[in-house]
Amino acid sequence: MKKLLRTIRFLQYRSNENRLVFNSNKRSKQLLTIKNLLSTLVSGLASVLIIVKALAEYITGSHLCESSGCVIAQSITRIPHTLDLLGFVFFQSVFWLSILGRKTPFARSLLYPILQCALVAEGILFAVQITILGQFCYYCLSIGLIVIILSLLTFNFLKILQGSILFCVPLVTLSLLSLPTLHPGLSAGTYAVLGTSNPKLRATLIYSQSCLHCSGIIKQIGDCSNAEIRFNPVSPVSATNLPPKANRTENYAPRATLDFMNATGLHSVPVLVVESPEGLQIINGESNVSKYLADICESTGSIALQSSIDTMFNEGADH
Repeated sequence: MKKLLRTIRFLQYRSNENRLVFNSNKRSKQLLTIKNLLSTLVSGLASVLIIVKALAEYITGSHLCESSGCVIAQSITRIPHTLDLLGFVFFQSVFWLSILGRKTPFARSLLYPILQCALVAEGILFAVQITILGQFCYYCLSIGLIVIILSLLTFNFLKILQGSILFCVPLVTLSLLSLPTLHPGLSAGTYAVLGTSNPKLRATLIYSQSCLHCSGIIKQIGDCSNAEIRFNPVSPVSATNLPPKANRTENYAPRATLDFMNATGLHSVPVLVVESPEGLQIINGESNVSKYLADICESTGSIALQSSIDTMFNEGADH
């Protein structure tokens, strides 16, 4: 009788244990399914984001992100839109592997090396922005954040730790190196020059072709007849809205202008760099540049007008 009771209790215990294991496995499968769905959704939206960015830049001919960090990041790639293409391929791979991973463990296992490689790449790009460029590309940071979210949805605690190490190694390595600073030269980035024989003002306008604030400044410069202005775009120029009298230079390198902005901590356009005996004076922002040009042009115009009046009186006195 005692043996029978012992056997019954043992069977009940095993039954309860199996039930707990079953419920635990069921919850794990449900959690895995939710993570797969979220990975599919996030990677799909990221793919759409890259397509929209590429189409917008192709249609408008300008960068979707106009901050200097984004423009610099675009300019230092050897082949244009290479990173966009690689990003699209990466997110599409995660998208389809997340769908297949719901039923095929092998497909889900392929996500681990792909995401780890992406974390290394994002770590390098993040390190370059901090240690070399000195400013951030907000679009790049958005893509990096999406990669981190996908990693958290896919990895367990141990792999999250491994991924964190992979992300931080490039940052630590580049931080230990003494890297050369970017040369802040402006002359190599001049696209066109508008000037007179005896200018009262010598300056360089840093602008973007797609910047509406810059268009007003360019028009104002066209009305100022006694200044020598160099026009330095931050990206290649496909069509010009410069004054008709502006003379094109033979070669220009937008990278030189971006290097100057990076070295001086500038983050937006328009910027007017004025040459003076004391050095360079940097005026940033549409309102500040417009006010400065208005003061200079008005005072110079008044001097010219007064000179003309004086000449008339002198000629009248001679006669």
